[in-house]
Amino acid sequence: MSEQSIQQQRPERSPGRPRSSEVHEAILRSAIELLSTSGYEHMSIEAVAAHAGVGKTAIYRRWSTKEELIVDALSTVKMHPEVPEAGDVQQDLIVWIEAFIKSLDNPIERQGLALLIGTLLPHPQLAERYWSKYAVLVSQSLVAVLQHGQKRGEIRPDIDLDTVVDIISGTVFYQVFMKPPAERKIDRFKQAMEMLLRGIGTGR
Repeated sequence: MSEQSIQQQRPERSPGRPRSSEVHEAILRSAIELLSTSGYEHMSIEAVAAHAGVGKTAIYRRWSTKEELIVDALSTVKMHPEVPEAGDVQQDLIVWIEAFIKSLDNPIERQGLALLIGTLLPHPQLAERYWSKYAVLVSQSLVAVLQHGQKRGEIRPDIDLDTVVDIISGTVFYQVFMKPPAERKIDRFKQAMEMLLRGIGTGR
């Protein structure tokens, strides 16, 4: 069979019609852009559809409410890097913190994180949805790293690891958001982690 015959038998895609994945990404991008310009209260499904160049039905096929759409859109803002598994709790945490600080060197990442926090803080129900669907996974990954440290005998078995995660997250966010860039010293983070691990560790 000739190449021309094969091409004739291939079903042609309708001109100008985007793929489903393209539509999905366009909707999420539009939601983020409208959040940053209009805010949560003034953002609507209609506005997102118009901005993305799709019909409202394309959105409602994927998300039944504006809240569900916003939660998924905010999930595209990467809050934390993945935690490495080097076999040493302190080293794992330092690598994680360094990666997080480095990500903030990117203005887009800083704007995205500011948008995430600014949207969730005044809307507790939205924050709860985001936590239960996405942010809790980050907490669980950190807990898993700490659990590995417990199994290796680096962390005392009586320590509440969820509280440790809160302390680590609080330290990072205080340093990143409350202090100017010139004062963000990685050595300060290392000292904080060393102090924390002396308090919860077994001395190994």
